[in-house]
Amino acid sequence: MAELSLGILIDIVDEAWMGDTLPDDDLPLPPVLVVRTDDTEDSSMNFYSIRKLDKFLGILGMTLHWAISELFFGVHLVVSCKYLVLLSMQLNLYLSVL
Repeated sequence: MAELSLGILIDIVDEAWMGDTLPDDDLPLPPVLVVRTDDTEDSSMNFYSIRKLDKFLGILGMTLHWAISELFFGVHLVVSCKYLVLLSMQLNLYLSVL
């Protein structure tokens, strides 16, 4: 590696170079890379809502598993379908509130 002496650096970095500025180009970022700073206050509320939705979808998944097993065994078919309709109505109501 070549070593530079202080004299060479002074020749490279002169006053004209230090006074030169880059143009102010405002290039738009892709929407994926834009950081949202306006809604930092309700981020905890969003996290809470996501946790509630995750819990609800977990219950819905267990119910679907139960209903499918009931469908295959043929027991309580009507009760399972009514229960699934009720759960889907509750999910639609919950998602409309979010």
